[in-house]
Amino acid sequence: MRTKAIFISTAAILGTASVALSNTDTRTVTDKRSSIEIDQFEADAQKSFYRIDINDDDKIDIEEFAAQTLVHAELARFNGYVTLETDEITYIPLSNRPQYELSLSERTRITTLARREFYEYAGDDGEMSFYEWTSYKLADVRQHDRDRDSRIEGDELTDYARQVARLRHSGV
Repeated sequence: MRTKAIFISTAAILGTASVALSNTDTRTVTDKRSSIEIDQFEADAQKSFYRIDINDDDKIDIEEFAAQTLVHAELARFNGYVTLETDEITYIPLSNRPQYELSLSERTRITTLARREFYEYAGDDGEMSFYEWTSYKLADVRQHDRDRDSRIEGDELTDYARQVARLRHSGV
């Protein structure tokens, strides 16, 4: 039952991601000189909440959370970049694009760690509200802002992309 829910969530998120990416007219590709303000990551978190909430109950459950974590890791590895959606789509490239699919053990590791992360930010009800999701995403991004200047830039961007792709040794 749980596996079926993950597959359904994964399929829905993949479909949404492919539609979102195929309909973009404005694209920005970051490089080592680029910087992205923290508020852009907040805007991305707010927009992504409604795509991840597959059943439209205004909450993210553990299955939706684990599925989006796995899908984002797979898309980042497949495409060689992480996307950030604000008023435009920003592409944050991985420093070294992995040339392989996720193995079963990697999928298991990613979903297991995602479930653990989920319960750190989910309320007592075992679900993430819009506010809890945004708080989680901002805390995740802020750990990469090593110089605390409210911008993610250079190696911080690379480390952020590696973390989304769930590549080990992301620097955080």
